[in-house]
Amino acid sequence: MRNTLLLIFIFGAFITDAQIKRVAITAAANYPSIPNVTNTYSMQTTIPTSTGYGIMLSSGSFEQQYDEKPGFDFSGRADYTLSRRFFVSSGLGVSYNRFKRTGSILSLEDFATQSGVTGVTVYNGVPVGSFYGVTPIRNISVFHPSENLGKTSVVYIQVPVMAGVSLLRDKLLVRGGATFSGLIHASEYKQRYEASDGSFHDYKDNNKDGFNSMLAGLTLNVSYYIVPSLGIDLTANKFLSSIYNIDDESDKAKMTLLSLGVSYSIVK
Repeated sequence: MRNTLLLIFIFGAFITDAQIKRVAITAAANYPSIPNVTNTYSMQTTIPTSTGYGIMLSSGSFEQQYDEKPGFDFSGRADYTLSRRFFVSSGLGVSYNRFKRTGSILSLEDFATQSGVTGVTVYNGVPVGSFYGVTPIRNISVFHPSENLGKTSVVYIQVPVMAGVSLLRDKLLVRGGATFSGLIHASEYKQRYEASDGSFHDYKDNNKDGFNSMLAGLTLNVSYYIVPSLGIDLTANKFLSSIYNIDDESDKAKMTLLSLGVSYSIVK
């Protein structure tokens, strides 16, 4: 975080002495892409030795899936001249992103270890006489997830730092660099059990603790100006940081964000 702030400060000190060539305001629709993530878990449970076994080892894999939804970006940006064709860009933006997180069990296995032997002799399956049984379900609706479960929305303040080149007599501008995003809002629909009626109910969790507060990524931006003041803006952000700050396979949930919109600029 300190290195990021230092980089922004140095860049800001540099551009104060540079000449502003173009100031632009951009409004765009965005669409995220998040890969599915597979988590592997294992659990060790002590079981009655009268069964002939002492330890039950359970392992399984769980896949988190992401159903992406469209969002929007709004930003202001300034280009600072280095030469006739080359420039640097920076600005400030807001990005609103949406997706739905769901999960499914890929595999679930149990292994019983012979009593008094750990890590040596392993038997497949559940031993005869173990405490496994049937749990009656009194209300089948309790276990049905709602349509809202897993719906997530996040809002970031974004600071891009890019270098660019002007082509086709300033009609085509190509920029590349990095974008630093700070989380200002996060919400996710979850469920909680209500003992009063014996069922689960939806609620909107606005706690940001499970999310990374700072994301860093690579950015490629292309602007094509139909007229000097109005253009089409296409941006691709590949984030190198995970959306979540959980220390497991969830750190693979890294977002790629595509944005397409219009840009209004003032050329000096």
